[in-house]
Amino acid sequence: RPTLYFILRFLPFSLFVLYGLWRILRRPAAEAAARRFERFLFCWIVGGIVLFSLASHHRGDLLLPLWPAAALLAGRELARLAERHGRRPMAAVLAGLTLFFLGGAWWTYHVKAARDSEEVRYTVAAERAARALAASGLNVKNIHHLDTPVTLQLGLGTFRTWIGEEEALRLASGPAPVLLAVEAPEDFPRLLGPGGPALKEVFRWPPAADKPALRVFWSGGAK
Repeated sequence: RPTLYFILRFLPFSLFVLYGLWRILRRPAAEAAARRFERFLFCWIVGGIVLFSLASHHRGDLLLPLWPAAALLAGRELARLAERHGRRPMAAVLAGLTLFFLGGAWWTYHVKAARDSEEVRYTVAAERAARALAASGLNVKNIHHLDTPVTLQLGLGTFRTWIGEEEALRLASGPAPVLLAVEAPEDFPRLLGPGGPALKEVFRWPPAADKPALRVFWSGGAK
């Protein structure tokens, strides 16, 4: 998997890195200094991929330390190809490859991910809820959050500490009115159940959903 991460996340330049590694094995440089440089880059890249392959946890961003060596090797191969075939044809080919892979990345991480990934859909829903809540007229900086996602507070421009049911009960039963935001009201039966304090729902997202992703309650009576 780290090998695929390295190839896919460094496209299209990873193609030139693979070509450079093949050249080092098949036709090493004639000069001793150049050979030492090639071996250094080869050990850096290949050794790093092998090391990360042996690890139990694989993530694409862990390969970032390999990119400087990959950039040096890819740059050398690009310079050689440009001298051999001309700079303009190479620039056109590289620009075409870059646009192609950028389009593929956009489709993979935006279109396909929004369709297939539950985590992406959850994050997008939280962002939309934050925009709707910010436009609702409620004072979002005074909202107390129980189980809301981090993305919601990032979208609101706030980052208040989440509170538990005990603290929410204390606030809702106090003299000062409070706003309480929850994602799953059923997880707080003492606060939002039949025997809980009198709370009025003042916001929900989506507005017409039977099971909304976000609900905000007010403890101060009519609002």
